[in-house]
Amino acid sequence: MSNLITLSDGVTHYRVEGPIGGIRLILIHGATVPFWVFDRLTPLLIERGFQVLRYDLLGHGGSSLPEKSLSYDLLVSQLTELLETLEWEKPFNIISYSLGAPISMRFVLEEPSRLNRMILVAPMINYSIRNPGMFMFKLPKLGEWLMRHFVIPLLIRRRHKRYSKIGMAHLGESFEEMTKNPEFLHTLLSLIRNGLLSDQNKIFEEMSSHKKKLMLIGAKDDRTLPIEQFEQIYELLGNPSTICYQGMGHNMILSHAEFLINDLINFFWHDVDTMD
Repeated sequence: MSNLITLSDGVTHYRVEGPIGGIRLILIHGATVPFWVFDRLTPLLIERGFQVLRYDLLGHGGSSLPEKSLSYDLLVSQLTELLETLEWEKPFNIISYSLGAPISMRFVLEEPSRLNRMILVAPMINYSIRNPGMFMFKLPKLGEWLMRHFVIPLLIRRRHKRYSKIGMAHLGESFEEMTKNPEFLHTLLSLIRNGLLSDQNKIFEEMSSHKKKLMLIGAKDDRTLPIEQFEQIYELLGNPSTICYQGMGHNMILSHAEFLINDLINFFWHDVDTMD
């Protein structure tokens, strides 16, 4: 059952599922797609005894777009306040995906005692560098026009195609419905204009001091996080436990949840040696 809670910077849509007293695990999604990106993974985690908290980042899904501009500080504050309100105080595990990774790392660096272990799945390090035309979205009026008439229609077509291929066509419909909210356009522009999709090298490097608590997961066919950036992240994090899958793409957390689950669980339950 989903819930809405009003925090300092707006309404947050969240869901807690799984056994009371289970191993606590937080799921943090990436840009553009809300917490239903974990729809296939969550039941598998619950079956294995995890109590799962997933929530929509501000400006996504059922969470409101704040009056303040989106920033990493704001998104970390959202997570911190949500955990305080839910009284999740003991150390917990985290799986963060894509844009969720820089958010989770900033949270952990602020409150390292609250982390048990964390898995970074296809983490975003610098999306803008591979898209030199991004500067156009920073221009007033032109950015809005491009987002409304080019980017959002393109995202809708891609999501319908992607989700239909994995037997989840209803998610394409959900995504298209979400884009009808004017706040969604402003969310996308805010991510670009406030630098959230730009260079995150420093935060990965700082996180290397916690590499024994980290696992890095990627996919060789990921076109959003190409293998060169994945290898760069591996080095910045100080060579943590790592898996890079064949035959999967950026959407692996949804499309291949049943293939990932054993590796995820083994990391949380057991010690894992660093893999080269």
